[in-house]
Amino acid sequence: MPLLCAGKFTDGDLQIRSETSKETGVKVYSVEHDQNRPSQCFGDVRDETNSWDWDDVDSFVLRQWTFFAVIFENNCFRYTIHRERPLPYVDLGMQTAERGHFGQAFKVGLRADHIKSNFRRYFYPELMYNVQIPYGSMPVREVAVKKLRLDGATDKEVEHFFETETSTLETIRRSLQHSHLTEFISAYEEGADRCFVFPWAPGGNLHEFWRRVRGIRSEGLLTASASCMATRKIKALAMET
Repeated sequence: MPLLCAGKFTDGDLQIRSETSKETGVKVYSVEHDQNRPSQCFGDVRDETNSWDWDDVDSFVLRQWTFFAVIFENNCFRYTIHRERPLPYVDLGMQTAERGHFGQAFKVGLRADHIKSNFRRYFYPELMYNVQIPYGSMPVREVAVKKLRLDGATDKEVEHFFETETSTLETIRRSLQHSHLTEFISAYEEGADRCFVFPWAPGGNLHEFWRRVRGIRSEGLLTASASCMATRKIKALAMET
């Protein structure tokens, strides 16, 4: 630990990898930064008086993922996530949403400290609350994680759809900031999984919405003026594209 502190080693230096050779012993490198320059924070493992031993280095490389949970950044849309890297989700004990043609959506809690502040305007205040964990409570925000799954599609077709959808969502997020559009948080690859993350919509999906308002239409509450207002808002969105 003194070596890490002296070398100002932080979470930002993760992840690390190690290389071993007979000539140089064990060298530790940061995958993201200074990949060709070994980190001095672990000392020279050949010097037992001022270094980590080989077993400790191996253990750190294997266990580092505990401290390397994903943080969704304002300026990053897409992530490729290592299988060992934790996702900052909390199980809310909710049932999965109805499965659609393009995949299945899950309602989970996203740790509030793992999403940057610019996204917070897209969350309803009532959708942020504390959940109990073994050592106290944790603030989370409700999000929808949509796992892409196309029935009968090949892996190549799924990948093409993922690339196209990600590009479209990126364009919307960069160019169209409108109160009637939910800005997506991220798209990520984790092994064979392809996922999108959005703020949770309390009203459910469009199919569920129209199923609920059938009674409203039959009672005459969906008036001509309401229909005109909806049309105007759709037109306003179209004019901004």
